[in-house]
Amino acid sequence: MRTCGVAFIVQKRTNRISATPPSVEAQMSFHAHGVLMPTATGRLLIVEDEFLLATLAQDILESAGFEVVAMANQHTTAVSAALKSRPDIILMDVNLADGSSGISAAIEIFVKTGIRSLFVSASGNAENRRLAEPAHPLGWIAKPYKADDLIAVVSATLESYRGVKLIGGGLLVEIDHSHRLVRVRAQGPIFLGEMLDYFDKLASAGAMPYAKLFDARSLDSRLNDEDFDLLGRRVRENSAFDPRGNIGAVATSAHGRAAVERFKALGGAERKIELFETVESASAWLAKA
Repeated sequence: MRTCGVAFIVQKRTNRISATPPSVEAQMSFHAHGVLMPTATGRLLIVEDEFLLATLAQDILESAGFEVVAMANQHTTAVSAALKSRPDIILMDVNLADGSSGISAAIEIFVKTGIRSLFVSASGNAENRRLAEPAHPLGWIAKPYKADDLIAVVSATLESYRGVKLIGGGLLVEIDHSHRLVRVRAQGPIFLGEMLDYFDKLASAGAMPYAKLFDARSLDSRLNDEDFDLLGRRVRENSAFDPRGNIGAVATSAHGRAAVERFKALGGAERKIELFETVESASAWLAKA
């Protein structure tokens, strides 16, 4: 039975921190036994118009160690909950209470926060998938679903973006979704491929709007004029992600400072880029900017 006429939002407070997401596909049927334990914990918002299904999903996920920070059943309450609780990911039904759309809610949430949704619905048809593209969905789970499979998909989504990742041989990248911050440390030669992979990683993780702390003290840039021209084009092509997060860069050598200034001169993005001599001063500036 669908709920109707009454909007609900259940909010929970937490200090737990974790990471987020890539794309996952799943086709599932419900079964409540043999629950798997997740390999990654995380903070989730459940948006579901059927209250019993919402509480069932909450029980499944919380019993497996995840944290459900809020539940909502319509567009407006979903957006409000996402803005307030800042979950890692959202379980989003397509058809919500009062006739509102989970797809439009997911798009609005992504535009405002960069948080992406894992759609949970019996309506994962081609047209819905097309309409949901601006929300950069993490995947689609068909109702009915198994408890084990729900846990496995959510766990895999979180695990894929947990902790730090080495890009090529020279960039160490950590995406902190809880604080909307990307930490990058250059630790050797940087070529064009590493920079393009870095851009792709931020886009796929929904982290373009996040602030970025770039430690370039050990940077060894191998980018030539042609490489910078290509990077400039890529920056301009990513204008759909504007406003992108400010960049606080730390560089002490002439080589590192010159490379940062060269990147700063590319323009093409709504953000600020500032140079600092210490990580502490860059972090303080990002916190206030």
